[in-house]
Amino acid sequence: MERYARGSVDFSANFAISLPGHSICNCLHHALPSSSVAGALLWVPLWAGFLAYVIADDFVQYLWHWYCHSSPLLFNLHRLHHSAKYMGLRMAYRDNPCFQLTMPNNWFSAALLYCGLVKSYFLYVTVKMIVAVAAHSSVPWDDKLYKIKALQPIMWFLERFISTPATHAAHHGLHQEDGITHYNGNYATVFFFWDVLFGTAKITRRRPSEHGVESVGKVSWLHLTLWPIFRDKNPRSR
Repeated sequence: MERYARGSVDFSANFAISLPGHSICNCLHHALPSSSVAGALLWVPLWAGFLAYVIADDFVQYLWHWYCHSSPLLFNLHRLHHSAKYMGLRMAYRDNPCFQLTMPNNWFSAALLYCGLVKSYFLYVTVKMIVAVAAHSSVPWDDKLYKIKALQPIMWFLERFISTPATHAAHHGLHQEDGITHYNGNYATVFFFWDVLFGTAKITRRRPSEHGVESVGKVSWLHLTLWPIFRDKNPRSR
């Protein structure tokens, strides 16, 4: 059992997709007795582990995303992601490294990995990457499905369950007054029902004509990419 637990620690440390994941695995490995924490959740079924990641990663990321949009200071961490004038696959992970470092869901996910939820992690992260990339896509695949009459009930449910190109494009819109843009909402990365549940959802099935960050001044690429390590003197944030 302990050998398997140690193996899960090494596996998670090597394959965690972020620096926070690697760091927290190492911290836990050195700070705590391996037998007390590492592999402690190996008994958890695959489906239950998946649900644990839905809460610890997706829900926590939803809350952190909301908080970053509510704080002019913390929006600087997230501004790079919104500065693009386009939607596309590259947008999914267009982030300031410091934003990734401060995302609590990365740390919580790494803790679950350390505790042995490895198989559940790979199931969850596969779903997360597919939905996140599809939602940032410039290809309006959801539009085509909306037009199929037989799929309308399914699409009504789907657009309230996961992020789609229409709902996420609205989050990246440039002009709030266009009736489509909703950058102070539609925060979900994977499961859009968080937005529906907490009243931050806006569903129009339309896409804004322009993308970017409204009502802010220009900043240097260093400020965008590595704030707060590099800061412009008087950057304006929404």
